[in-house]
Amino acid sequence: MTQTDYDDAPKNGLGRAVLLTLGAIAVLFLSGVLIGFAMAAIEDGNASVKVFGILAVIIALLAASLYGSWKVWIKDRPEMIAQSERKSRNLMFALAGVGVVIGVIFSVFEGPNSNALFSNEPISGTLATAVLLFWLVFVPVLSWIWWKTVDEHEASVYRESASISLHVYVFIAPSWWLAARAGWVPEQDPMIVLAIVFIVWSIAWIYRKYV
Repeated sequence: MTQTDYDDAPKNGLGRAVLLTLGAIAVLFLSGVLIGFAMAAIEDGNASVKVFGILAVIIALLAASLYGSWKVWIKDRPEMIAQSERKSRNLMFALAGVGVVIGVIFSVFEGPNSNALFSNEPISGTLATAVLLFWLVFVPVLSWIWWKTVDEHEASVYRESASISLHVYVFIAPSWWLAARAGWVPEQDPMIVLAIVFIVWSIAWIYRKYV
């Protein structure tokens, strides 16, 4: 592979990263729909042909999303991929998998029709314990392993993205807090702020790494 090939790889990688991100969102969404619909059908005791037909369509869409993501992943892959890069990607997929597991846990404990995952409504102590074990034990371990695995370039991208998202938080959190106290906006929701920070972090990371 020539130097020009390496120079062109990031530009090609940006499109692949966007497609993979969209594919991951589709997989997560369809997985949630499948679990929720299946659990609702089980609770209602509904085993009609229509239900099985809908489940078949959802499974087909999920399989198509997984297959499409896999095809994008292997298409035009560089001939030489550093071992640290491969490990880093695998660990990031594992972290994304944690999000899927947490969503499944919410569905199992709170029911498919519950908004517990996207609201501030009370939840059971068992559910809180299960999610906290994942978030405070499993995720930090994966994060530490990832940090020890990545090369200096990846670490630099991570630090720059973190710095940008931290500045976004510094501006958003106090501004929202003051505006809420003045009655201009609803009371601040820390999870919405966290989601905004994560989105900015992800965009900055993709741009810095692939553009």
